[in-house]
Amino acid sequence: MRNLFAGVCLVLVSCSQNSAPPVYESDAFTLYPDRVIQGVYQARAVSAREIVSDYENFGNDYMPPRIDFKFAINGEDNEMLSGRDHHFSCLTENGVCETPLITFGEQYDDQRPVPLGVYLKPETKWKVRLDMRHVFSAF
Repeated sequence: MRNLFAGVCLVLVSCSQNSAPPVYESDAFTLYPDRVIQGVYQARAVSAREIVSDYENFGNDYMPPRIDFKFAINGEDNEMLSGRDHHFSCLTENGVCETPLITFGEQYDDQRPVPLGVYLKPETKWKVRLDMRHVFSAF
């Protein structure tokens, strides 16, 4: 469910529309034009470039720092073929990790070795850099 929540959060690109009705509702989450609510947690698009979330991952203090993810447009698994994902090792520096600029549709596979005993730290801030210029120019 964590990956679904994160995936839905990544597709939010909107201005604040707090009074707008839900775009989609299910037992698992509710999607609004500017936010996703899952139980007591919320991810909100602050701007077209930033998403904030209060999601907490309880009970897993030993999560590997390797993150597998994919971008989506309009909620579809349409960035790359099924089974192809981006792979990033979130090795923090002062509580922050940042991806290199990833081009939409081109798989990124972080080859940096992860040292033994290194885990994803709680409260890590993760900045994802995405280049969608070729997608926008196609419009």
